Amino acid sequence: MESPFPSLVQTEDGSFTLLDPRTQQHFHSLRGARQESEHVFIQHGLLAVTTPTIKILEVGYGTGLNALLSWNSSKKSGQGLHYIAYDLYPILTADHIQSTDSEEEMAWRKMHEAHWNEPLSISPFFLLEKRNEDILQFQLPEASIDLIYHDAFSPNAEPTLWTTDLFQKMYKVLKVGGVWVSYCAKGQVRRDLQSSGFQVERLPGPPGKREMLRAIK
Repeated sequence: MESPFPSLVQTEDGSFTLLDPRTQQHFHSLRGARQESEHVFIQHGLLAVTTPTIKILEVGYGTGLNALLSWNSSKKSGQGLHYIAYDLYPILTADHIQSTDSEEEMAWRKMHEAHWNEPLSISPFFLLEKRNEDILQFQLPEASIDLIYHDAFSPNAEPTLWTTDLFQKMYKVLKVGGVWVSYCAKGQVRRDLQSSGFQVERLPGPPGKREMLRAIK
């Protein structure tokens, strides 16, 4: 299934996001798409995992910005990444793919053009696996994931993607010490993560948000 004709929006840091016509929500913060993703998913997610190779599960591939920034980080650090992203409503447009770095823009376009449900090596250190499937039905081996990016639309827009049942499945697929991270800081989400077995911490949020959540197995 495909999201029909999302519209391009420039955010305050100069980077672009899209307005999703299905949920009427933006894929990123209007205060800065890129700086939000870097703050939440790279600084407090990827950089918190220090193993030489990392297997990432993303809820909501969206524009691919989190994948791109992860690729960028691993290029600098030398960490090998296997990036598995679930998205039931993939984006057709590539209007949001704009970068002042030509190598980065080329990698982003390669990610966008990658076939769904077929793994693709974006580089020797980055394997991308986009799955056009319902995350609620995901089947992954227990204790096989190092890091989860929970980047679905808000609990108000997509409540089925923020349930205790899903958090419990995520807990099982994470390795001991594995990290779950999200821009969301809603109290009910924090309590549901805790009841699923996670140790949850509230961290300073990106510009425009007071807090965000990170959870550890």
